[in-house]
Amino acid sequence: MTMDIFKKFFFAICFLIIVGSVNGQFKSSTSATDKNNQSNQRQSNQPSSLTSANTSGNTVLESIIDPDQYYVGPGDQFVISIWGQVNESFPCFVSPEGMIVIPSVKEIDVRNLTLSQAKAKMKTEITKVYVNTDVSINLLAIRTFKVNITGLTRLNQSVIVSSVDRVSEAIRQAGGFADSLKSSQRNIQLRRKDGSIVRADLIRRNNTGNVSCDPSLSNGDVIFVPPVMAWVGVYGGVHIPDVYEYVRGERISDLIELSGGLEFGADSSEVELVRFKNDTGRTTVSYVLSLKDIMHGDTTKDMRILPDDRIFIKKQSMFHPKAVMTVMGEVIHPGTYPIIEGKTRISEVIEAAGGYTQFASIGRMQLYRDKYTEGSDKEFERLKLTPIQDMNEIEKAYFKAKTRETFPTVQTDFRKLMANGKADPNYDILVKNNDSLYVPSIKKTVTIVGGALFPGILDWEPNKNYKYYIQKAGGYKEYAKRGDVKIIKALAQRWEDADNSDIIEDGDVIFIPERDPKDGWKVFLDTLSVVGQLAAITSTIILVYFTIKNN
Repeated sequence: MTMDIFKKFFFAICFLIIVGSVNGQFKSSTSATDKNNQSNQRQSNQPSSLTSANTSGNTVLESIIDPDQYYVGPGDQFVISIWGQVNESFPCFVSPEGMIVIPSVKEIDVRNLTLSQAKAKMKTEITKVYVNTDVSINLLAIRTFKVNITGLTRLNQSVIVSSVDRVSEAIRQAGGFADSLKSSQRNIQLRRKDGSIVRADLIRRNNTGNVSCDPSLSNGDVIFVPPVMAWVGVYGGVHIPDVYEYVRGERISDLIELSGGLEFGADSSEVELVRFKNDTGRTTVSYVLSLKDIMHGDTTKDMRILPDDRIFIKKQSMFHPKAVMTVMGEVIHPGTYPIIEGKTRISEVIEAAGGYTQFASIGRMQLYRDKYTEGSDKEFERLKLTPIQDMNEIEKAYFKAKTRETFPTVQTDFRKLMANGKADPNYDILVKNNDSLYVPSIKKTVTIVGGALFPGILDWEPNKNYKYYIQKAGGYKEYAKRGDVKIIKALAQRWEDADNSDIIEDGDVIFIPERDPKDGWKVFLDTLSVVGQLAAITSTIILVYFTIKNN
């Protein structure tokens, strides 16, 4: 009996624990669900980021608000503080009717007033009631409102903006322009509530930084993006040459300003305006005008622009040429030096670099030139597009030589250049922009690669041939191709047959090719296999012969 009571008590306790756990989880789940629902409800009350500006508390300002330029309107929030006989601080809002109610004072009309005018009017009314007090009025939060976007934008709709936002921000919220070539970006119409129209020019704002070309927005504004009607071109000596949308009433100077102004080095003496005649639409007339007079405000020369006009501004030839060349290696002062193309010679650059060090290998000096300085090799460009099987032997050899070329070398004999302590004009060549002179160090070594018994680096000795160095390296290996030895000349950077090279020079490389070693056992097995196959074929032939003969 006691055991039955104990079991019932145990099961009751377990049941209560399970019920309590489930109840707790239910409450926790319900609480989380309620929080999520509240969060979702708050998020649903927030304006969409695609069609709204930031709320007043998060509005990002591009600069401090100018109280003489900012117009107060419905939704603006102020905080008013009073010190003196009473100490009070309270918020006030501008009503949808443009009125602001100040407790214990009155209702004040702030319609069409700037911020500074509205503050002055409020302060006057407050001090009539609160005498001998100090009054502080601050704009706490700026208003938001809707403007309508029409025309060639991706989304024609209303967007929520703030009173400090500009036309470009509203268009961005509307998805941007429908077509970058067809949608006007310089003749955008900002239609005000009072019926006036302000033109927005976003290209001029971007190119010149003039934010007044991107007007601020107000309640009741409508933005209309029309199609582009015509183009004009500006070419030559300006910072941003391009084809721009035509704007009625602009002059040559306006287009130059739109193009970023004149480049440093532009020819300021004249400008050419090319215009189509009205008779056929194909013939043109040119006007050559004084650019200097135009830039000094001469409106008689500063002609108005018409659709499809083109403006050409010349650049000065060879204006401030900045030709330089680099000297590297064994000179006293390696670095970059100024030159005058067509005048400066290699000896002058070496002298400017302080001359050679005692370790300079003059015979191995190289003057490199940019491959594009002398113009492109049209034949090489043609061969790059030609299949290798369609080339003849000469073309293949030329193509192979050109593909090995990294930087073309300018040939002269540097040993004879200063042989007598004075530059020899026969070897004192002219240098060009971006040339590079490399003066290597004396190596006094010869390198043996390949089929020598001890390949590696050996001390160079004058007037010795390749056989001498191979002998010093222990002689040939067993599989060395003795008849195919090559010399890689350090100075000329070319390959030569060893038998055609008289002496080995400082820095040369001796290359000894090797045959693939043969496996004797494999050769024996291959030979045995071939002999077996021949024996089988011979036996078959004999058997067929006697069979036919007996029949």
